Amino acid sequence: MGRKGKGERDSLSFWVGSWAEIWIEPTIVFLVRDSPRQGFSSSGVLVVKFNDSSLCNSIDRPFPLPPSPFPLPLPQDIVTITIANSKKRAVAMNLTWLDSNSWLIEMGGKRILLDPWLVGDLTFGNLTWLFKAEKRTQRPMPEAIDLILLSQGLEDHAHPPTLEQCDRHIPVVGSANAAKVVEKLGYTQVTALAHGESFTLDNAVTIQAVPGSPIGPTLVENGYLVSDRLQGTKLYYEPHGFHSPILKDLAPVDVVIAPIVDLSIPLLGPVIKGSTSALQAVEWLNPKLIIPTAAGGDVNFGGLLMSILKEGGGIENLRKLLADRQLPTQILEPEPWKTFAVESGQVEGVGSRE
Repeated sequence: MGRKGKGERDSLSFWVGSWAEIWIEPTIVFLVRDSPRQGFSSSGVLVVKFNDSSLCNSIDRPFPLPPSPFPLPLPQDIVTITIANSKKRAVAMNLTWLDSNSWLIEMGGKRILLDPWLVGDLTFGNLTWLFKAEKRTQRPMPEAIDLILLSQGLEDHAHPPTLEQCDRHIPVVGSANAAKVVEKLGYTQVTALAHGESFTLDNAVTIQAVPGSPIGPTLVENGYLVSDRLQGTKLYYEPHGFHSPILKDLAPVDVVIAPIVDLSIPLLGPVIKGSTSALQAVEWLNPKLIIPTAAGGDVNFGGLLMSILKEGGGIENLRKLLADRQLPTQILEPEPWKTFAVESGQVEGVGSRE
């Protein structure tokens, strides 16, 4: 038997020749054979008893279950481990803001790269005179990505230079517009979601598309509800602050990622809806936590568009609105490329991954 820690999480690893398990929550019985290096000469029983049954989910299983459980052997060795966890809580998700609209979501044992802009500059149609964003710090690409999730087909959400650097075999889920972008780049597993449709990744995480931002007079891109199928935790994401009333039917969620500032172009209207829109999302979804996105980060902006954009709202404005309505939702202002853990509604920093 081997034990390893994962930050604040109680986690056990069993590197054995062959094994099976019997679930009698909050106790798991592991029947182990042919593992003398783990202290069992021929067969044995490992009993893990949890004071909190939810911690059963923290067991790491490096080998798949056999077709049927082994017969219960006469144990030569019995090891009992009791994990007391009255103070600690299971990690619901890890979140890392990668600047602008880009996020790494770790949920249900999966690593999801959301709207990534990670390399090169960000422009629209190569019109650098109109808009150009540059990263101040070049950072390595996140590794071991299980899924790429794209809300829109525009460059600030489906950034071609970044997507060209990613493995084309990584599954991609996106709006119809975003799916066209990655298909042109040669991605082999692409799922386009219409509003109301869902995709489930390895029976661990379900992604449901909801109406998001209007792009022009006829196109409405996607927002997403991302759900951990095991723990039941939920995250809602919409990058421009256009929240559909159907969210009322999806409440409650644990985390909302949405803009909390207003950006508008005179005579044309809002590009990003933040302050009142964020309040509306909180009232509809009753999240424990709201986290701003589309707020820049470790980035320099330039071009004509930046000189005419009008900004309003912000964190203090939203905090006042929440207080006035006695809403308990917390606001977290993330630091770029700093990972933080969401644990049953509480946020705990777990360091950076640069």
